[in-house]
Amino acid sequence: MNPWLPQAFGFLDSLTAEPGALEGFLSAVRAFYAEVDDWVQVLAAEHGADIACRPGCFHCCPRKGVEAALFELVPIVVELNRRPCRLLMERIRSRARETSAPPAGGADGDSLFSLLQIAESSGRAPAGWEPCPFLEEGLCRIYTVRPLACRLHVSVSERSCAEAMKPSLPRGFTSALSRTVAARFETIRRRGLGPLLDSGGLLIRQIDWDPNQGACYLAVGGRRYGFR
Repeated sequence: MNPWLPQAFGFLDSLTAEPGALEGFLSAVRAFYAEVDDWVQVLAAEHGADIACRPGCFHCCPRKGVEAALFELVPIVVELNRRPCRLLMERIRSRARETSAPPAGGADGDSLFSLLQIAESSGRAPAGWEPCPFLEEGLCRIYTVRPLACRLHVSVSERSCAEAMKPSLPRGFTSALSRTVAARFETIRRRGLGPLLDSGGLLIRQIDWDPNQGACYLAVGGRRYGFR
């Protein structure tokens, strides 16, 4: 068992048991994401780059989705349950079944730092490539609560976007992003919230659908948590 899971379970239990705990947590995550979005814009400007990402551009979105930490998974479940969609969840479940089990000690999704490394080299998306299952008609179904691996994987080239190529980012820009995120994570750990960062996994495997309830739930460590 992941050594962080007992603490993670305690945290998740508190979100469902304590009045106002879930909304307070969601507000904190929203504020953190707002800071992140500001970092991206500021760092891009410092490196003479403009963010080229626009609605309907999804060539960077990995087929299997990305890895997400526990603090990112809870808001996603809440967002999905705002407008439950059986077809969307069936697509996500199907994609999850297609993925093989991750190797021992690792995962097969794209993590935040692996995506930042990938972004330093460009390349055209392969023929027949399928985007992330959370996309609906080219738009991200969970855009407002998308995890950091998505939020920080940006393009600064309108040409790359127009030609369906993976972004090529200035090396200094991605390095600055990595340092900024690592420092922020260390601050969160010092506050005793390490389980929120170290528990999680491939997004499409951590979220499932209960057809009887018509709702999504978070699946972690053999337990199920429904957040609305």
